[in-house]
Amino acid sequence: MRAPAERRSAPGCARSPDDAVGCHGETRAPAERRSTRQRAARSALAALAATLAALAAAAQDPGRAEVVAVAGAKPGLALVTLTADAAPHPWLEAEALVWVSRGELLEGDALIATLRARDPEGLMEGQLGRFVLVVGALRPLHVDGAIARVALPSRASLELFGGAPVAPDWDERAFDWTAGARLSRRLGDWGSIGVAWRHQRDRGALADEELALDAGAAATAWMTLQGSLVLDLVQPGVAEAQAALFLSERAGRRRVEVFARERSASRVLPATSLFSALGAAPSRTAGVAAGWRLAPRLDAEAAAAAKVIEADAWASLSLDATLRLDPEGLSALSLGGRREGGASTAGLSPLAIEGDSTGWTGGRAALRLALSPQLGLAGELELVIPDEAPVGPRAWPWASTSVTWSFDPSWELAAALQASASPDLSHRLEALLRLTHRLGGRR
Repeated sequence: MRAPAERRSAPGCARSPDDAVGCHGETRAPAERRSTRQRAARSALAALAATLAALAAAAQDPGRAEVVAVAGAKPGLALVTLTADAAPHPWLEAEALVWVSRGELLEGDALIATLRARDPEGLMEGQLGRFVLVVGALRPLHVDGAIARVALPSRASLELFGGAPVAPDWDERAFDWTAGARLSRRLGDWGSIGVAWRHQRDRGALADEELALDAGAAATAWMTLQGSLVLDLVQPGVAEAQAALFLSERAGRRRVEVFARERSASRVLPATSLFSALGAAPSRTAGVAAGWRLAPRLDAEAAAAAKVIEADAWASLSLDATLRLDPEGLSALSLGGRREGGASTAGLSPLAIEGDSTGWTGGRAALRLALSPQLGLAGELELVIPDEAPVGPRAWPWASTSVTWSFDPSWELAAALQASASPDLSHRLEALLRLTHRLGGRR
């Protein structure tokens, strides 16, 4: 989930399929928008058909095949997830996630539709289709394309990738492409180092170019070092830099992390909760985090960090505890709190009030219960209280609850409900229903 204030669209692009103005300010006629949607629907259905063929092949043999259907609270909207691998060909897998909506026209959009192949000996692997491209420290990118990884001598490996960035909201773009590579090497059994480069074009014009370095090393059995540096080659400068030192006991009862990070606005990714949405901002951050096992089933974590955002100081404090209710940890209770605050002028926090910013205090509680091998419940509640509330509710709640029921060895039903409030929304309610069926295979 991303807080409403954090929602962004690509610069110059329409925010919805019904907007008349597309990318780069051009106007799209209704007939053109309908044609675009129809093409998107055909692409989504083609991805569905291709993955269904792979599923049929897997279902004929004792491999694995899974179909998941997720229905949203909005009528006529559904997400279909298909995955498959076949026993005679363990090197081949297929997967698709497709949104399908029925309105005046049948609309569809494939979030993921990919085929993966792996050499049984691990010397090479490849992926083709629509997927999220994650290579080293480069920024993740949603693409239609391909990536290949090849093992080289001397414990080195080479990754080559290319494709077209996925255009949002069924939009069409011409001469959009991205390509790049990553060369990495394992350093014995204790570390690795890699360098990656990516070039991206938008309608033929240079849109993005990055050079990324990443490294990690286990200096001792109890100390690990990790770091990465991403350079923006279009507007020369540091896009992101991270360094971390991890210290831990062999038994894992105590651990400490010392970290520093610099992040630009382009590196802020979608958030999955209210805390992470409000806490994500372009900044320079340094801090320490620690964890303790206070009892066989009780863990505690604490973190303190100092941030510099637009030359202003900001502090972040958090404390969390998790109690496992069974030896396996299938059921657990978590409690936590977070404080973000500091004197500032404009732009310091997502909680902006008439040019000024405010800190906030939040609490979080989560419960996960495995009532039986077939039935599971989960719930989470976050509550944020800003120091100076803008127009709207004085406190901002975010809550979710879900239930999972395996009513048959091959069938699973899950339902989730999410509710929230924010300065610009008095309330928001979302619901999802998921149905999973495994076709003649194992989990």
